Amino acid sequence: MPDSRPTVAILGASDDRSKYGNKAVRAYRDQGWEVFPIHPTLTEVEGMPAYPDLDAVPVERLDRVSFYVPPRIGLKLIDAVARNPPPRSGSTPVPNHPSWRLGPRPWA
Repeated sequence: MPDSRPTVAILGASDDRSKYGNKAVRAYRDQGWEVFPIHPTLTEVEGMPAYPDLDAVPVERLDRVSFYVPPRIGLKLIDAVARNPPPRSGSTPVPNHPSWRLGPRPWA
């Protein structure tokens, strides 16, 4: 029987438990989501296989994509998300991070 849990890809997943890319993996997993950590060099995050990019994720469609990468990296990943857009995508603004001072902050 196919897994009926909602699916999420965490772009910028981390094996460092102090980083938000790891906290997100754990939070989604603990809430019952099927989590696909995305990181170009890691092979595992929190005991789950990690994937080098969105194209490697073994599901037809994701329910959500969440970004935990600097904007310069996120901009490079937008095309991959747009090829098969989930119903929801999200990012967590980090107002004190220098990379977010590049322009107007819509959340401010």
